[in-house]
Amino acid sequence: MKIRPINLDQLRRVRDGSGHSIFGPSGSGMFLHCSGSLIPNLLEVDNGNEDSAYGTVAHGVTELWGKTGIRPDHLIGTNEFVEAGEWGHLVWIDEAMLDYAQMCIDWVDWIEGEKFWERSVDFSRITPIPNQRGTADLIIRDAERLYVIDWKFGKGVKVYAERNTQAMLYALGALWEFDPKGVIQEVEIRIAQPRLDHFDTWVVSRDELMEFAGWAKARMALAWQLDAPRVAGVKQCEFCKVKTSCAANAKLNVELTEGVFENLENPHPVSVDEMQAFKDRINDDFDELKIISPEAATLSSVELAKLLPFRRLADKWWKTIDLELMKRAVAGEDLAPLDWKIVESRSRRRFRSKVEAISYLEELGVPRESSAPETLVSPAEAERLLIKAGHRRKELPNLLEGVTMKPRGKPTLARLADKRPAMGDLTEGVFDDLENETTEEEDY
Repeated sequence: MKIRPINLDQLRRVRDGSGHSIFGPSGSGMFLHCSGSLIPNLLEVDNGNEDSAYGTVAHGVTELWGKTGIRPDHLIGTNEFVEAGEWGHLVWIDEAMLDYAQMCIDWVDWIEGEKFWERSVDFSRITPIPNQRGTADLIIRDAERLYVIDWKFGKGVKVYAERNTQAMLYALGALWEFDPKGVIQEVEIRIAQPRLDHFDTWVVSRDELMEFAGWAKARMALAWQLDAPRVAGVKQCEFCKVKTSCAANAKLNVELTEGVFENLENPHPVSVDEMQAFKDRINDDFDELKIISPEAATLSSVELAKLLPFRRLADKWWKTIDLELMKRAVAGEDLAPLDWKIVESRSRRRFRSKVEAISYLEELGVPRESSAPETLVSPAEAERLLIKAGHRRKELPNLLEGVTMKPRGKPTLARLADKRPAMGDLTEGVFDDLENETTEEEDY
């Protein structure tokens, strides 16, 4: 099966003029673990989403604040248009965004050393093509340590500092630029996600970064080949633009439903021939339909439609595994050696009493038709109404403290690296209604 002809030199030249590197660090979690994902993702249109557009604007606000040392209150109420692919997103700058920016600033403001905001660093010595760079949100240099700081303004999946390939590439570029003689032996990587109140730190040695550089160099060389194999997995598939039509991803999921667990820890790369064999198997197993010369790595609509019925079965199976592991933990089995624990999932505030809340909000200047047009607004929406009524943001926690409550989160499985403490008191009834609940996406 032949792959559609692609001129890599032409692709590189087009990309060079776009302002984005082929081996952009933000995509390293994908292409370093799945070599075959790099080129297909470069060919896809990136339309982004609201979260990424919000992050772009919030990064700019934080950078401006960091460089000037002045809170940019003049931006409140303004908006920015973020272009993305065939369209874009209009992002409003409000006081909440500045609060998130302040959380980032406060987290690094005390660190001594020279600060480099939005610093572009070069790591081309480990890439198969020249001029490969990445822009770190903030680099701080002192005599004994480099700090590499990355802001994440998304509110979906938590991002951790330990072995974060994006930050490690920034760290390599920073070491090669700021410390070519090898005096500095440690880099502290910091990742902040203020919208999740998540701030994570990891210290990595120079030797470990150089070991990573050797591994990454080999992976990047493999990725810059048209017939690079694909390796489906949790990290690399999460943000991949072609995961829906990827035969390697489909192969993994079908094999999992069949109980084929070999090589999950060290997944076997799926070659072009193996992907074509899997596609042939789909058709042989379901009917005698023959696929007419599609790319081996891309599933057709007909093939996708055949795989779709597996979803409900797979979803139910994963949910059952989640529930069974939690029940075994309650029964006394220690999941820590397996790198799992039970933690309390996030919960949302709610009002203790609807009648009491409506009356109280009216006393604070929020009309009843605003707080409860049909149903009572959420505490978060009530805070926005209180700001409109003239109350300051810093007063809000105290104003609503007496009429809101935050119920205990339901138990959920999480990796040991998760910063939430393990739940200690697993009593009877802990699984009430869990059969009808979905677990947090971030935990997977």
